[in-house]
Amino acid sequence: MKRKKAAAKKPPLCPECGAADVVPVVHAPITPSLQRSIDKGRAVGADREEWEGMTEWRCQKCGCDWSGHWRRFKMPGGVNATRPD
Repeated sequence: MKRKKAAAKKPPLCPECGAADVVPVVHAPITPSLQRSIDKGRAVGADREEWEGMTEWRCQKCGCDWSGHWRRFKMPGGVNATRPD
């Protein structure tokens, strides 16, 4: 019996800058297959514990990462990031 491959979720546009350069955030042990996707820029590995909930997407342009209705910024100077006056 053949297994059907789960359909990949199409990345949404970034809710902050509108960019389409969005990749999924991987919250799992990194397998060789996942590492290849990360190396090719098709995903990013989670780099911290998630206390507010698990991020699902990351914008490669502005650094926003989000899931559902909340978001945060990891790149200094990103859209709506705290900037010194």
